[in-house]
Parts: sequence; structure tokens; C-alpha cells
Amino acid sequence: CTPLLTSECLDEIYQKMLDGDHMFSYPVVRYSHPIQRAMRMASNGKMSLFQPEHELTRTQDLEPAYHDAGQFYWGKADAWLSGKKMHTDGIGVQISSRTVVDIDHIDDIERAELIKKSLMIESQQS
Repeated sequence: CTPLLTSECLDEIYQKMLDGDHMFSYPVVRYSHPIQRAMRMASNGKMSLFQPEHELTRTQDLEPAYHDAGQFYWGKADAWLSGKKMHTDGIGVQISSRTVVDIDHIDDIERAELIKKSLMIESQQS
């Protein structure tokens, strides 16, 4: 479900695939916090880092990471038919996290509605 998707975003990412002669293209979003500082929680609540070597690294010094926005995918017919891998044989095009809401729960719908209202207010002011 991609309630905040725009036709401009579809067009831009399609054109990037064509311009660069890539097999696939799709939107990606930067993680809001460095994944190198991700933690796991034990059943007793004790926390541990997935990458403990970065416990004291400043977050601004860590490499940014991205994830598939899960909104849509462009691909050339021969790429799909030949079994190419979309993520590794394609390119990601960064989009604003403000336009991505993965709707799995009622909270996600409420968040999407708030973002939509905010975007509408911004467009009225400009």
C-alpha cells in the first residue's frame, strides 16, 4: 500500500532505469538511524549490539544504510524472464522517508494520514 506515492516519483525512477541502462530500478529510503548500532533484546530485557565494535562510534561517523521502500519496481521484461535479481541487478533511487509508510497496522494508517496532511499544508504554503 503506497498512499503517498506520486506519478512524478514513478516517472523519475523509470527514467533512471532507462538512462543508466539498468535491468531494474526501485525506490529506497535511508534508515533513520545507523544500522551498525542495531540491538537485540533478550527475553529478560537485556540488550546487546549486533555489531559491538561500534558501541562507542559516533553515529554520524557510520556509513548510511538504505532499505527497499517496497512501493514499486520497474524492470525490463528480459530481466524478469531470465530470473535476474531485482535488488542486486538493479539500482535503488533514494526517495524521502516522508513519502513512505508501510501500512501493516492501524498506527501506520494514522501516520500516513498525518504525513499527508503535513504535505498538503506545505504545498498550500508554497
